[in-house]
Amino acid sequence: MRGVVHAAAVLRDVPIAQMTGGDFGEAMAAKAVGAWNLHAASLGQPLDFFICTSSVTNLVGNYAQANYGAANEFLEALVRQRRALGLPGLAVGLGIIAGTGIVARDKEMGELLRQQGMGELDEQRSFAAIAHGQRTGAAYVAAALVDWSVAKDFFLPVARSPRFSLIDLEGERGGKGEGSEENRKALANAATPQERLARLGEIVIGEVAGVLGMDPENLDIDQPLPSLGFDSLMAVELMVALENATGFNMTRMTLLRSDLTTANLIEEISAGGLGGAGDAGEGGGLGESGARNGAPMPAGPEDRAGEGEIRVEDLSDSEVEALLRQMAQEEHGNV
Repeated sequence: MRGVVHAAAVLRDVPIAQMTGGDFGEAMAAKAVGAWNLHAASLGQPLDFFICTSSVTNLVGNYAQANYGAANEFLEALVRQRRALGLPGLAVGLGIIAGTGIVARDKEMGELLRQQGMGELDEQRSFAAIAHGQRTGAAYVAAALVDWSVAKDFFLPVARSPRFSLIDLEGERGGKGEGSEENRKALANAATPQERLARLGEIVIGEVAGVLGMDPENLDIDQPLPSLGFDSLMAVELMVALENATGFNMTRMTLLRSDLTTANLIEEISAGGLGGAGDAGEGGGLGESGARNGAPMPAGPEDRAGEGEIRVEDLSDSEVEALLRQMAQEEHGNV
C-alpha cells in the first residue's frame, strides 16, 4: 500500500440548537472516526501520501453544519498531528467539483452554494491543487472556485477575519460598501416621507432575502422570519447588513423575536433608525421624535459604550464569536 485517500462524508444538516447526538455522531463517524481508524491502521506502513478531504466551508462557516464542520476540523487537526510526527498528510478543502460529489447529487444544495459565491471547479484543476499540496509539502490546500465579492455577503468571517485580508473582496461587483452608501443617500434625499418609506422597504426586503438566500420577489414580508429558517447566525449577518444599508443599529433581541416579520423590521427602522428622516405624515408611520406612536424603541443589550446597542463593526473576531454563542443560547432557551 502506497497511500490513503479518505473521502467519506455523511451530511446531517440541522441548526445546532436542534441537533441531536445522533446527528452529530453520524457526521463525525464517517469523517473523524474513519480517519482515525485509517491513521491507526497505517502507522506501520511507509506511505507516500495520506490525503483527507475536508470542505472549503470550514474556512467560512456554514449554516446548520456544526457537526460537519467539527468532523472536518478533526481531519485537519489529525493531518497536522501526522505532519508533526514526520508522517505524510494533506487535508484538502473541497468546494463544488463539477459533475461529481455530494453537491452534484443535491441540486438544491448546489443552487444555494452558487448563490453564495461558490463556483464549480473541474476535476483536472482539483487534482492539480492536490498535486500542488503534495509537491510543496503543505498540510492543507483549498480546491475551490469562490467569488469572494459575493461570499462576503453571506459568510461573516470573509468580511471580518484577517485570514481574508489579502483577498480582493470587491471584485467585479464594485463592492457592497458602494451600494450601502447609495442606499443611505437615497433615503436621505427622498423627496417625500412616502418615497423614503417605499425605498426603505425595498432595501430591507433585499437585505432579508439576501441573508435567507432567496429571491426578494418570493419573500412574504408578513411571514415570521424563523419559519423561513432565520437563525442566530443570520441575525448577526442581517444586523450588519441593515446598519450598512440604512445606518440603523438594530438590536439583536429584536432580530431574535419569534414573531418577527420583514414588515416589522421596516416599521422598526422607519420609526427610529433613519436619523433625520423627519415626519412621514399619514402614510409613513414616522413621528417627529422618530418613535412609533410616541413609544420609545426597545432597549438592546449593553455594548462597550453603554448605549444599549451592539455595534458589530466595532467588535473583534473573538467578540463576534462570543456574541454568536450567546445569541444561540438565548435562541435555544427563549425563542
